[in-house]
Amino acid sequence: MTNLPPVSSATLAALGAPAPALRACATRCGAPDVSNAAFTLMSGWTRHLMTDDVQSFQVVYPNWIAVTSSNEGETGIGALTLTAALEYPIGTFTRITFGGAGGASAPSGGQIISDPVKVAIKKGATFRLRYFYSNPGGILFDCRQGPGELMCFGTSGLTDMTMGGTPSGGSGGGSGGVGGAGGSQYSYRPVAIVGLTTRKAILAIGDSRFVGFPALAAGVQDVQSDVFGGLGVFERSFCRGEAGCVLAARGGELASDFLAGHANRLALAAYCDIVVGEYGLNDLFEGASQATAESRISAIAALFPGKPVYWTTILPDTTSTDAWATTGNQTKTLGANDAYRTGLNDDLRAGAISGLSGFIELADVVESARDSGLWVPGCTSDGIHANQAGCEAIRKAGWPWAHLKTLCA
Repeated sequence: MTNLPPVSSATLAALGAPAPALRACATRCGAPDVSNAAFTLMSGWTRHLMTDDVQSFQVVYPNWIAVTSSNEGETGIGALTLTAALEYPIGTFTRITFGGAGGASAPSGGQIISDPVKVAIKKGATFRLRYFYSNPGGILFDCRQGPGELMCFGTSGLTDMTMGGTPSGGSGGGSGGVGGAGGSQYSYRPVAIVGLTTRKAILAIGDSRFVGFPALAAGVQDVQSDVFGGLGVFERSFCRGEAGCVLAARGGELASDFLAGHANRLALAAYCDIVVGEYGLNDLFEGASQATAESRISAIAALFPGKPVYWTTILPDTTSTDAWATTGNQTKTLGANDAYRTGLNDDLRAGAISGLSGFIELADVVESARDSGLWVPGCTSDGIHANQAGCEAIRKAGWPWAHLKTLCA
């Protein structure tokens, strides 16, 4: 098995276009990865780009989070109520309904899908989804607010602004509870936006390298440098409309965590044609052998019968005494067990892991040499995650994702 080359347009024409189906059709969709029981209300908007011409679409909102301890899988923190609206064009509002009602409830640990929003949106157009969230058990969110997005949160003082106005108030998130627009604050995103389309879509699962590790007080990792709002080695490469995507990754998660609980993510796979996985490093770091990690990858692939499952090669993990300015001052975190990582990567490249349709070569872009276990200087700020330069190197290289982008064109 090789890192598959792009499929030619002639080959795609011979195969015929995919039949229209309800598929993921927009960018900036992702699962929450943070919970906070101290707050019960959220109000704000998210910003998305449509990846095909659609006449209507539906929105899936999550009320679950993947748990990364004790292999608990997916869980919730209480039942939520939600109202939502489309803002497109900016200043024009369309109420989003659920079962004909202007609001919806979602059980703890579940997710809800809206009725069709019958507004035509062209490929490449951007739009906002506005929401008002209430949950006595707490709030679920992520730390990857995109440019042009906004979120307020608190226990009181927030009102439903889904049909107009600018949310404000609350007791957290900076001035007046409003998160910043630089990519380091908070967001409650839909986990999927789906519409009738012939363009294939991707479900991405993995850990914080897929999620993206934003700029926080602890140090700059990956910062959003453009209006598209992509973070991490996956989303940054697919945020310009290359494919409809569902990013259902969770920082710190192991393959064994996913195997322990994945019902919501399997449900989301119904809106996607292709699955891309990235687990492995955390399993090795927690003591799994190469054989165990590969067995877990195969078990995940088996959960998606009839869908091609691709896996990315595993990036390095090091410490450094000079902020990763050189290779000579890096030390492999896995030590001698980095051989498990390189062995896993070799098996991915050789097609030796059962259930996979192919692999995505990420390591060769940011590893100083194949199997060196060291980062290209400047491509990480913590030795674990690709920073902005590393994520941009993967995006601009083009060839790691070329095959999937062609399939989804």
